[in-house]
Amino acid sequence: MSYVAKMRASIGHETLFTVGCGVIIEKDEHILLQHRSDLDKWYELG
Repeated sequence: MSYVAKMRASIGHETLFTVGCGVIIEKDEHILLQHRSDLDKWYELG
């Protein structure tokens, strides 16, 4: 069972705050992105 599933079992549908972060890696005026093949979209790393 994932962390979120365990929390949902405890608190139901109340607001659940989670922490996240992202990074932008730049080199030679290019930005590194990550492709999500399931959504066919590009995102920053993190």
